[in-house]
Formats: sequence, structure tokens, C-alpha cells
Amino acid sequence: MVVLLLLIDERWEHRPAERLAWAQLKIWLLDQAGQRSALDQREVVERTAYYVAQMRDAGMAASSLPSADTVVRACLDAIPVSLDHVAVLTDRQNLHALERQQMLDSRRAKNLPDL
Repeated sequence: MVVLLLLIDERWEHRPAERLAWAQLKIWLLDQAGQRSALDQREVVERTAYYVAQMRDAGMAASSLPSADTVVRACLDAIPVSLDHVAVLTDRQNLHALERQQMLDSRRAKNLPDL
């Protein structure tokens, strides 16, 4: 599926008259990649958010793209841990007290909203 995503990017650039169709196809393909586990949910929402931003910057009509609310909700839903379960340190010197998975989940939770 990643190859198809790259192919769509190439077609989008070289066929301006068909850009709307290519953009809609890429958004659909990203959704399918998440549903079929070809990409994990975090990667799907990151790619979708960046792509929607790129399409808006290129002047594509907002009505043909997922809304900002939809994109933000997907990003928030992809955060791997809830606020109640995120690992928090009161002493920065004690990083080794956290388990590896706690650190990874906390880092993903911190970085995902930065999109």
C-alpha cells in the first residue's frame, strides 16, 4: 500500500486536472491501510493530517477534504494512552524508573498532537 501512496503523489503532481480525484483516492487508501493493518493507526492519522494540510496549502477546496475537526479527532483518538495512564516523572533524574513501554507510550502521546 505504501507504494500505491507514493504512486498517487506522483500522479497528483503531474496531472493537475485530476488532482481532486487523486486526493480523494489517497485519503481513501490511507483509511484502508489503517483498516487492513497495513499501517498502524498513528501512522495513518499522521499521514492523513500532513496530506490534508498539504492539499489545503495547494489550494484544494476544503469541502473536498476531511474537516479539521475530523483530522484532529483522529489524532486525539490515536494517542496510545489516556491522561490518567501516561507516565509522569516528578524527578527528571529518575528516567530509569519507567518501563520501556511507558516511555514509548508517553512519547507518542506527547508528539502526536504536535502535528
